[in-house]
Order: sequence, then structure tokens, then C-alpha cells
Amino acid sequence: MPTGPIEPIEPTTPTLPQPITPIPSTTRPTAVEEAARVLATGQLQELDLQAVRQQVKNSKKKRGGRAQLQRGAELEAQKLAAKEARRQSQATNRARKQLKRAEIEARKQERLRKKSLAQLTQSDLPIPPELEDPITDPEADSRSEYESASEGGHGSAWEWE
Repeated sequence: MPTGPIEPIEPTTPTLPQPITPIPSTTRPTAVEEAARVLATGQLQELDLQAVRQQVKNSKKKRGGRAQLQRGAELEAQKLAAKEARRQSQATNRARKQLKRAEIEARKQERLRKKSLAQLTQSDLPIPPELEDPITDPEADSRSEYESASEGGHGSAWEWE
């Protein structure tokens, strides 16, 4: 062991090693330049994403081609025919119901007319002209038109005199 006075060690500050080739301060990006670069990269990524989305959208549009439209055409025709038949029967049913309502209303009006006529005749009052004409049933009218048309054209409105 050394036998002499111990010399105090001077405190040293740690130093970074110097680069072999000095980097000029102009090539180091500043914080503003770095932020601009990051923003530009983000914008490029957004543009790429938009382009990919557009490609996906366009590829989905192309899936329904002419061959797709022709597949199962017989089934489509059957569905359309069934739909049209359903519409036709619904329209026929609506017309029947409407005619039936008109028949019921006409019979009701005729009963009221007869009742009023009976009351007026009992009390010896004059009968107004609108009560003299009977109210006809619309179904009876349509039946008589059908029967006259089915008799071989006799009684038709288009017959020459």
C-alpha cells in the first residue's frame, strides 16, 4: 500500500464523445421541421387510405354484373307473376267490397224512402218528386247490364236502330 499522503481526486464532469466527423448544425432538423415531416407523412397515409377505400368501393360496385342479373330468372318471373296476380285479386276484392257497401247503402236508402212514403200517404200529404222514384240496387243494375249483354247482343246500347 502506498504510504504517502493521498491526493484528492478532482471531480470531473462527464463529457460526451465527440463525433468523428462533425455534423454541421444546418443538417439537423429543428422541431418545426420534424413536425412538418410528421404531418406530411400523416397526410400521405390518409391519401393512401382514401385510395384503398375507393378501390374497395369500386370493387364492390363491379360485383353485380350481368351474369348476376340472369341467375334465377325463372324464379324472378314466377315471383313477379305471383305478385301481379296478388295485386289483381286484391283490386278485385276491393271492388267487390265497395259494390257491396253501395248495395247496403242503397237498400237502406230504399227502406227509408218507403217508410217516408208510407208516413206521407197515411197523413194525406203531397209526395215530393224525389220520393216517387225508387232507389235501385247497384248490384241489380250491374246484373241486368250483364244479362242484356250476354243475350247475343240484343238490348245493347251500341245496337243500330
